[in-house]
Amino acid sequence: MAERRFDATKIHTHTFPLADLPTALRYARERIGDAIKVVVTNRQAATVDGAAE
Repeated sequence: MAERRFDATKIHTHTFPLADLPTALRYARERIGDAIKVVVTNRQAATVDGAAE
């Protein structure tokens, strides 16, 4: 990945704020919405519930 031979955005499927950690873990564990890589962030950015851009 450091050599940019792999596009990680293809596997980043869901992003959740830290406040929604239990939901994020459930998505990852149960593969809800075909979750592959679930990211939890502490930024105040809008939640992206779906494929990463």
